[in-house]
Amino acid sequence: MKYRKKPITIEARQFDGTQKNATEIINWVLDGGGTARWRCADQAPCSGGDENHTLVVDTLEGTMKVGTGWWVIQGVKGEFYPCADEVFEAGYDSMESLDD
Repeated sequence: MKYRKKPITIEARQFDGTQKNATEIINWVLDGGGTARWRCADQAPCSGGDENHTLVVDTLEGTMKVGTGWWVIQGVKGEFYPCADEVFEAGYDSMESLDD
């Protein structure tokens, strides 16, 4: 049998790799009841700078890193998870583009 995914409307924010953008996403996730952090990219002592940090989101499957250019999605049950840009673009249309 074949199946088609039900149309749903989600909220999402794209991560640009900067601390400023990460803070905006973290606040949005926290306001939605989720958990996200800006942390050192590796286990070495933290040396500052955006390039030495990464955004991580706690998901139903565990803590996941958000790549630069990726999206953080809030699912239909309020859960948060990262999604690669190419996967996001293939699966979602902007509501603004649908209004045109």
